[in-house]
Amino acid sequence: MDSRDWVAKSAPAVFIASVITVVCIHWLPFFVLLFTVPLFIMYFLKGKQVFGLAVLVSFLLDCIVTITLLILQGSKLGFSNIFIVVFQSGSILLPLLCMLFPGTVRIRYRLFLAGAISTLAWCYLFICTDMGKLLTGAMRSVIDDSVPMLYSMVPEGVERTALQEQMSPEKLYTMMMQGLSYSVLPLCVILYSAGALVASLIAGLMKRSHEYRFTVSGFYVEYFVFLPLMFGMCGIIALHFVQAGKLDILFWNVFISAGFFFLVQGYGILIFFLNRMKNRFGRILFPLFLLSFFLLIMNGWIFITGALLILGVVELFVPLRSRFNNNKDIIDPTPGRGNDQNQ
Repeated sequence: MDSRDWVAKSAPAVFIASVITVVCIHWLPFFVLLFTVPLFIMYFLKGKQVFGLAVLVSFLLDCIVTITLLILQGSKLGFSNIFIVVFQSGSILLPLLCMLFPGTVRIRYRLFLAGAISTLAWCYLFICTDMGKLLTGAMRSVIDDSVPMLYSMVPEGVERTALQEQMSPEKLYTMMMQGLSYSVLPLCVILYSAGALVASLIAGLMKRSHEYRFTVSGFYVEYFVFLPLMFGMCGIIALHFVQAGKLDILFWNVFISAGFFFLVQGYGILIFFLNRMKNRFGRILFPLFLLSFFLLIMNGWIFITGALLILGVVELFVPLRSRFNNNKDIIDPTPGRGNDQNQ
């Protein structure tokens, strides 16, 4: 197919996906976190070329819309303002071009690279430009407006006084800044991963196919992901003995990002064995076990999260699921076995 014919044939779908993406970013706050879904639908249904074109068109359209809105608001546009607008739009859209990497690189790692690039770009904006002051100012404004509403939900007296002491606007601001600082990388990775997951479900429904279906019970992590997990963990432990400023933010981001993969793997192991219990013990014991599990989550989610992460790490060395798989013809996918199955 000629390049002109290919562009002409793909133009309507690319334009629609780009418009929906920009509308989600600017005017649909409830869907802003899923702004990547239309673009990923192009990836699953139309292929890499159409996806890359849709990303570039979305980037240009978002820059035009943002600059137009600033002009309508009466803002004075200089080179620095235009640069920030372009860089800000590019920091959330252009990293998606990592999906154009060869198929030998798994989608999960392409999404991780996209999240890492977006994180670095946002760190630059926050530290080296006036965007940091604008973002912190907006966050303080939101907290100052929401905290009184939170206080009004508690009856006057000792309880409200205690709440005001524990959750003052300054303390709440500090907590939110610390939470964002220590998890900015995994949040970006999860943002792109969630968009890809939702898009794969929609694409599967549109094509009436299970080709794009993600099954968490079959999710396996390669052994090399264990290295950044250990790097982050060792760095966190080392900084308890050595004062190194804000370096712990780096180690926590690396640890949480790598741990996210093992957390998903641990959850996949849990789902795998829950399905086996459901098939083996029938419909009586399974709901009881599921109910007790959710009750434990409500009071001990930190314990459950840690247990699932450890479970995911354990399967690097012990093939938990493959030993209980009834289909003996399936190759054991557990990394790190050191045999011919995993070459």
